Amino acid sequence: MRKPSLPRSGAERRKYALRIFGANVRRERVFRLISQEKLAALAALNVRTIARIEAGELNLRSETIERIQRAIGCSAKKLL
Repeated sequence: MRKPSLPRSGAERRKYALRIFGANVRRERVFRLISQEKLAALAALNVRTIARIEAGELNLRSETIERIQRAIGCSAKKLL
C-alpha cells in the first residue's frame, strides 16, 4: 500500500496540519472520555470552536493550542 504524498503548497500543508491536529485532539479527548462541552469549559473556549478545531476548519494560535493541551492533560507534542 502506498503512503499518501504530503501536500506541496504552503496553503495545502497548513490545511493538512490543521486536520492532523484536529484528529489528534479528538483522539485524545475521546480516549480520556471528555466531551466537547467539557473540553470547551476546561479550555475556556466555545463548544463550536472545539468542533471546528477537531474538523480542521480553524486556524490556531499558540495560546489556543496550549489551552487545549492543558485541558486534555497531555503534551502539545502529542497533539502536533
